[in-house]
Amino acid sequence: MKPSILLLGAGMMGQTVAHYLFKKKAIYDLIWVDLEKKSLPDLNLIEIQIEDVRSPSLRLQEQVKNASLIIAAMPWYVLQPVFSLACEARTTVITVCRPHYSEMPAWNQRFLAADTSMITGVGLEPGLCEVFSRYLLQKLPDADQLEVQCGGIPKSYKPPFGYARVFGGNALPFEDRPTYTVENGQMRSVPRFSGIETWVEPSMGELEAWHDGLIPWVYQQSPFSRLTRFSQKTIRWAGYASKVRLMHDLGLLESKKKKTNWGEISGEEWIQEFFKNETTLGSDERDIVLLNIRAQSPKGQSVSLHFRDERPAGSPFTAMARITGFTAGIAAEMILLKRPSPGLNSMDQWLCDPNGVETLLRSLQDFGMQSSISAPISINLIN
Repeated sequence: MKPSILLLGAGMMGQTVAHYLFKKKAIYDLIWVDLEKKSLPDLNLIEIQIEDVRSPSLRLQEQVKNASLIIAAMPWYVLQPVFSLACEARTTVITVCRPHYSEMPAWNQRFLAADTSMITGVGLEPGLCEVFSRYLLQKLPDADQLEVQCGGIPKSYKPPFGYARVFGGNALPFEDRPTYTVENGQMRSVPRFSGIETWVEPSMGELEAWHDGLIPWVYQQSPFSRLTRFSQKTIRWAGYASKVRLMHDLGLLESKKKKTNWGEISGEEWIQEFFKNETTLGSDERDIVLLNIRAQSPKGQSVSLHFRDERPAGSPFTAMARITGFTAGIAAEMILLKRPSPGLNSMDQWLCDPNGVETLLRSLQDFGMQSSISAPISINLIN
C-alpha cells in the first residue's frame, strides 16, 4: 500500500509541493485540500478537495487519521483544528509556516504526549537559512561569528523598489518593527532596515542587505549559542531600505485613517494599493533567490555557502516557490523513510545530521539550483 500524503493549501507554495509529489504518483497517494476552488492549468490533473480546514468535515477527519504524513502550506492560524486532529491520530506534520513563539511550548507538549512530531518552518527562512548555518558551524567547530543574508528579488531591477511579491499574497513588506542581532555575545534589538551592506552581484548589479530576520530563540540553541557575533539580513536591490525609511519618515505608511476627498484611507492602504501593479511579478518575469552564509573562527578561518535559484523560462513557479515547495517535498520523502523524534521541532533541529543536509543539497541541485561551499582544506565538505 502506497503512503498517503495529505497536502493542505493550493497557494503558490502548495502548488509547487503538489507539482513535486505528482511526479512521484507511482510512489505516493496525494490528497490535496484547499479552502476554495482554484484554476490551475499547470496542475489540472490533480483534483483539489474543497474543505474548510478551520472546521474539518468527517471526510477530512478520516483523511487526517489515515494519512502517512500531512504537509501544511497554509497560514498557521487556520490550521490549528487539523493539527489537533493530527495529535489524536498520531500523524506526523510538516509545515512551511511556524507558530508564534508563545504557542510553541504547548504544541510541543501536545505532540510529545501523542508520541508524534511536527516539523515547522520548512522553507527558505525559516528553514534552509538555519539548516545550512548549523551545517557550517558543525564543519567549523570553533567558529564564533555567523553572517546570513537571504532574499528573493526580481532578476532585473523593477522600479520603483526593485521588489516583487514572490511569496504570493497582497501585502508589501514595509512594516517598521524591531529585529535582532548579536554583538559581543549579547543579543540586542535593532531597527529593521538598518545595518545596510551593499555589494555588486555578478550579472545583476548592486544589491543590499539589512537587519530583518534573526529569530531570537535560535540564538538560545546550540551551536548558535556559542556565537559572539550573529546577524541575519534580508537581500534586496540597492536603495530599497532608504525608500521605505523615507516613506515612514513622511508618514506615508501610517495605519491611522484620514479623511480625504476619496473617503477615509490610511497612508499604508494607499501605498499598498498604488504600487500593487509595480510589485507584481509577471508570468514572463524571473525572480532569483539568494542565500549567503559565512562562519568565521577567532583564528580567521572561515567557511561560506552560496546558494542561488532562478525561475526557469516558462515555469509557472517562482524561484521562491520552488525553493520552498521542493524543499518541503524532499523533506516529506526523508521523513517517510525515517520517522522524526516526537514533539515540535524546527527544520534545523530535525535535519541536523550533515549527511542529511548533503542529501538535501544534492536533491535541490537536481532541480537546477546552484550551491557552492568554500572552506579551508582542512575542513571535510561535500563536492
